[in-house]
Amino acid sequence: MNSQPSHDRAIETDEAVDTVSIFQDPGLMQQVSRTEQDGFDTLVGYFRCKFECGQQRAVLHVVIQPAMPSLPEVETMVVDAENVRVRLTDIKVYGLRAEIVLSQPAASGMSILIEVIAAAPMTVGSQ
Repeated sequence: MNSQPSHDRAIETDEAVDTVSIFQDPGLMQQVSRTEQDGFDTLVGYFRCKFECGQQRAVLHVVIQPAMPSLPEVETMVVDAENVRVRLTDIKVYGLRAEIVLSQPAASGMSILIEVIAAAPMTVGSQ
């Protein structure tokens, strides 16, 4: 019996690892990338927030690890729904909290895709 995780096998054999987009797979709950370029530390993430029947509000917690060099500016966008409001309730260098609010309670179980962009200038030693 092979006890190694499948991702180790792909690494060991140099097989190409397929990346699945959150737009293609409704079971994928989050997809995050982070870059440092043009003087900014930038996180771009897509998060699927689930709502049960009758639920109108959900809380999204986004972890930023390692912490950003300074407090980021954050933009959010609802990707696949209308009449949904995103309210940022807390922004820290190590993460953020947002409330996702539907205009009316969900008629059935559903999910909403939220895009989050957080960017902070990279600090350069004292000048």
